[in-house]
Amino acid sequence: MKTEPALLVSLDLGGTFTYAVNGGLTAVHAARLDIVGIVTLAMVSGLGGGIIRDILLGALPPAAFSDWRHLAVAAAGGLAAFALSCQLARLATPITLLDAAGRGLFAVTGASKALGLGLGRPRPSSSAP
Repeated sequence: MKTEPALLVSLDLGGTFTYAVNGGLTAVHAARLDIVGIVTLAMVSGLGGGIIRDILLGALPPAAFSDWRHLAVAAAGGLAAFALSCQLARLATPITLLDAAGRGLFAVTGASKALGLGLGRPRPSSSAP
């Protein structure tokens, strides 16, 4: 497991949980799946974007495969969506805000990870004026 700043890991785990809950609620209400389907869809929703991000950045293996906390947080988000689906259904507007927060968290962690890998920095020009 690579050592990353605690704030970056916390933001990444927060975004993972947010998207897992959102995917789990979609599985409950739109698809009416059982608990296995709910947790599976929650884990795909919570982990999919981070896995693709890490592969595109060349940060291999992806954090979801090298740090057990990502899997645990995604599964917890699915279980929370299953257990609290009735209560969370009444909170449609806060869920939409959490979705926006998840996007923001993943934007920050993606940019931080890219900068940490040396990507996105301007290259010095070969011809000086």
